[in-house]
Parts: sequence; structure tokens; C-alpha cells
Amino acid sequence: GILKGSQRLLVIWDPTYVQRFWCVFELAAFLKSHNGPEEVRIRPVLLGPFALVITCSFLVLTLGVSILTAYDIRGLDTTICIGLAILLVMYCAASECRSYFRSLEIFGQQMTNLQLDKTECWCCSVNHISPSGAEIPCDRKVVSECLRAWFGSVEECEVTLKALGADGLTDQLGRLLIPFQLLLSCTSPTLWLCVDMAVSYYASDSVASAKHWLIASIGYWLGSIPTTAAWLFWVARKCWKPKHPCVDRLMSFLVLAAILPVFLVLFGFPSFLENQQLMPSCANVT
Repeated sequence: GILKGSQRLLVIWDPTYVQRFWCVFELAAFLKSHNGPEEVRIRPVLLGPFALVITCSFLVLTLGVSILTAYDIRGLDTTICIGLAILLVMYCAASECRSYFRSLEIFGQQMTNLQLDKTECWCCSVNHISPSGAEIPCDRKVVSECLRAWFGSVEECEVTLKALGADGLTDQLGRLLIPFQLLLSCTSPTLWLCVDMAVSYYASDSVASAKHWLIASIGYWLGSIPTTAAWLFWVARKCWKPKHPCVDRLMSFLVLAAILPVFLVLFGFPSFLENQQLMPSCANVT
């Protein structure tokens, strides 16, 4: 009754979720009562730490850019400094990114190979004997009969559940496999920095420069950073497999190194124009 009266089911997934019989049954019951998976929301448990690490990394990078601005280190020098900072500050983000995509691969494999008779059930784990020594009925047999009544067979239930696999998760999380709104929230420190520059210019009566940085804030936040993130996520997804600890750390640095060319193109070109005095700089902004 509770499941049928619920509008949505939020699944906080970890690798043990589909191994637990009653969790899978709850998911099947919701699908049956709502005639499809449209109202099921699956969020990997590692999405939280992943988003937190990205946010903290951008906060540190933003602080670094603010310091460079205060000391009037600008243009290509700023780009080089930030590129080096990415290799240091963003290491944890790259490592967490690989762990996140590793968990998504595990999710896809688990859903593809889902078999209800191989899930764990407490009564079966104690051989149907209670701590007091009394015999207890098998929950798996009772629930399996219920699933047959709902779906026609246990196998048909498994087919319905498998529809929530990797493709279904991609539909929910988006092509980047992280909700775009969440990505914008995590990278918002960049927006704060650019808007702060725009306000500073406006306060010093440099309206043209203020307009430039106000437009740049939107361009960086909605364009350059999501593009760089998309490349980072693609590389991290290709390098998700765990290695020897030393090699694994090196792989995380290689993931960061792979995004540097994209960073130099998207952020270095405006810095080059700034260095050539073809666009407003950060100089004398307090």
C-alpha cells in the first residue's frame, strides 16, 4: 500500500543493493504498481562524494585564481599556473571520478546478470532455522509466488528489472552520467569569481569590462567548463578499471593530463587575447 501510494521511488544504489532479495522485491513491487520504470529514480551512492570533491576542488582553484588576480599575474602566466594547479588540486576529483564510473560499470553488470534465485535472503542464510531453533518458512518461496502472480513468471520479472540497467541509468543521469544541474552547482565557484570581477570593474566605473566579465561568467560556467568536464568524464570512464595501487594513482594523473589540451584551448585562448591586450584583463581589480 505504501509503495502504491508513493509518487516516486528513490533508489540509493550501492553494489549490495541487487544482492538483497527484499530490496529487489520492493523495486519489482513498485514497478508493478506504477506500470513502468518512469517514476523510479536511481542515484549511485558515490554520486554524493563525487559531487563534493568536485565542488571542493573548484573552490580551491577559484581561491588560487583570486590570489593570482590580486598579484596581477595574468594572461598566459595565469593559464600555465592554473594548468599546473589542476594536476595537483584535481587529483582527488579524478580519482573519485574513476571510482564513480567503476561503480556504474558494476551496476550495469549486476543488472544485466540479475537472477532472483541468486540474491541473498536472511531465512535461507540461516538454513530456515531461527535463533531459538524453530523452523521458519522460506520468504523466497512466498515472494516468488507473488512475483509469478504479478508478472507471469520470475523470469519475466527479471526482464522488467533489467530494463533499469545501464541504458536506463543513462536516461536518468544524462549523457555525462551526472545530472547537468548538479554539475553546474558543483562548478558554480567559477561563476562567483567572474561575477565578482564584473562587480569590481563596475565599481571602478569600467562598464565595458564589467559587461565583458558578466558575459564571460555565463560562457565559462555554461560552456567551457561543461565541455572540459565532458572530456574528463569520457577519459575517466575509459580508465575506470582498477590497477596496481601505484599504477592506479598514475592513471588518475593521466586522466588529468588528458584534459589539459582542452583546458588550454578553452581557457588559454582568452588569456592569449588578454595578454595581447585584445580583451579586458584582471589587472587593477580589487
